[in-house]
Amino acid sequence: MSTNSIALRLSGMFALVALLVFLLIGWALYLQVDKGLGLLPEAEVDARYSVLESAVQRYGTPEHWAKINAKLRLLSEEDKRLRFWVVSDNPTYEFGNPDAEIRAFAKGPLGMRDLNLRGHDYPFKVLVSQFPAKDQRPPLRFLTAVDTETFWQTQHSLLIALISLAAVGILLASALGYWVARIGLKPLTELSLEARKLTPPRLSGRLKLSHLPPELDQFVTSFNSTLDRVEQAYSRLESFNADVAHELRSPLTNLIGQTQVALTRGRSAEHYFEVLQSNLEELERLRSIINDM
Repeated sequence: MSTNSIALRLSGMFALVALLVFLLIGWALYLQVDKGLGLLPEAEVDARYSVLESAVQRYGTPEHWAKINAKLRLLSEEDKRLRFWVVSDNPTYEFGNPDAEIRAFAKGPLGMRDLNLRGHDYPFKVLVSQFPAKDQRPPLRFLTAVDTETFWQTQHSLLIALISLAAVGILLASALGYWVARIGLKPLTELSLEARKLTPPRLSGRLKLSHLPPELDQFVTSFNSTLDRVEQAYSRLESFNADVAHELRSPLTNLIGQTQVALTRGRSAEHYFEVLQSNLEELERLRSIINDM
């Protein structure tokens, strides 16, 4: 199909509009979901910490702290994304076997922070909190962490889904646009078929205005007016041809007749001179007719 096809160009414009719409909507949706997913790790860390905070504050003996260790171990086993570290000067009140990297991180500012551990592609969202001394328990730093890998994977899956849906939507919009364009241009195809029937000498036909979209009325009216002028010009041309044929027929007939008579038998030089004189007059007449044309 020609690249100048109106249907193809309309289909391309439909695809371009669909691309812009999907880009705007998809980008806005992605930003909103990304913002929501970014808050989920913090919300989960806060929820876990709020459950443990009161118990950690109350317990200050090794016997009671054993219950805290059991609770933290149970939560870690139930949800592999969760990590708990307790850093203290007394190893009895520690949890999670904090290494040098964790101890250095725990000494940093309090609050919500990101922790990048070796061997992990995604950071941990960590809430660093401080608990004062209680009975036999020294001051400690309590780290509640959640692995953000699942949140990042969800975000990545959402991005892939949005891109895939946008691609499918653009293809559908392009195909539907082409189909709609073909339907919308069907009246033009019908007009083209009617126009092909209007060939000389049958120029009296006209394109029909009935059952046409309003957008084509002016075009059909102008085309029919052009056909009127063409028909008039063709009629004048036929009349002119008839007049020319009539004007040329008489001199040619005279020339042929006189020449045939002169050739039937021998003539005198004077007779041939008269025939040539007459033929010259007829030829002059023909030249005059041609000049008038």
